[in-house]
Amino acid sequence: MQLKNVCLKFSTFLCLICCAFSQSNFNNEAYLNKSLNEITWLTAHNSHLNVFDNVVLEIASNQNLSLDKQLYYGVRGFMLDIDLLQCSKLRSLFGSCSCEGVCLCHGSCSKSHDNIKDGFLVKKLEYALKKFVKFLNKNPNEIITLFLENYVADTKILQNVFDRVKHFNQLVFNPYSPEWDVLRKGWPKIKEMIASNKRILIFDDEKKADHAGKAPGFIRSRDFLLENHFGWHNDFIDVNLSNFKQIKNLYNSSSIKMEISRCVSLHRTMGQLNWSENKTLDLNFREHENSLLNSEKMFLFHHYYGVSAKSIFIDSLTVKLMNTPEFVNERLKRRCNPGINGKKPNYIALDFINENTYKDLILPFNI
Repeated sequence: MQLKNVCLKFSTFLCLICCAFSQSNFNNEAYLNKSLNEITWLTAHNSHLNVFDNVVLEIASNQNLSLDKQLYYGVRGFMLDIDLLQCSKLRSLFGSCSCEGVCLCHGSCSKSHDNIKDGFLVKKLEYALKKFVKFLNKNPNEIITLFLENYVADTKILQNVFDRVKHFNQLVFNPYSPEWDVLRKGWPKIKEMIASNKRILIFDDEKKADHAGKAPGFIRSRDFLLENHFGWHNDFIDVNLSNFKQIKNLYNSSSIKMEISRCVSLHRTMGQLNWSENKTLDLNFREHENSLLNSEKMFLFHHYYGVSAKSIFIDSLTVKLMNTPEFVNERLKRRCNPGINGKKPNYIALDFINENTYKDLILPFNI
């Protein structure tokens, strides 16, 4: 594994070490003594939608790296869409059914399996889980988080998938269990999770299912996760280009109007048709009586457009800047405050984690 260390500053409140670390870096006391919610992980949006794992066309992909390469690049958060796919007898007869069971699709398999965005060789969920288990077995101080866009209604079906992947269940961290009881005790330290070998977190978004809190390992997102809405709604502001080292010389003006969407609460707008600016992120808000206060939750920062065609639908300047630390910091500071009051993200979700026109401004970041 090629190693490189890049120091990245978001502002005075956030300094992250980027790219893949050697194993020895995870043995230092400063890391081991941090609580889970004191660390930031690079997260890949639709991590399974790449030309290597799903044989998806490039125009429909959200990542340029395979899951294996994402792991070694520094990704520790993986956003996966899963659904139950049952093949028709006709498709099975002609061998055109690449996946049956719980599969990695883009959205619902039942609605979009034949759509170009799902690729030609859709993989089973086990395919990804085995890769994560293999990586964790080789790297005993690492932690991985899965964010499931979940369309599987039957908890038992999902649990059966987990049961079939050797060592997976033993690695799953359950914040509801009496041992951890995060709602009462708060987040554990990294060294405690390592000592117990509980190093996989599974956040379930509950689009259709109600697994979380009932089946071991499924974490109801709104209980423990603060999330901004992933939608971008033509929010333009003036951005000072002097903050962008290699961009400022490309334009005559010192500032340019760019799209940087506000941080509206995902959970507070869930199920609503209208985008509501009144539901911005609020650290003093509690989603429901059995959840952590927002200030105590981990913060998943959605920072992608949700489209994969890159510059076809997005202005070229924003595409160039999207994954730069300056752009991320600008959005956090200008569009997420004062609601988050400088709270640093624990997960920063990006498309094309390895891609940027200006390579020295790429934002892979790791713990």
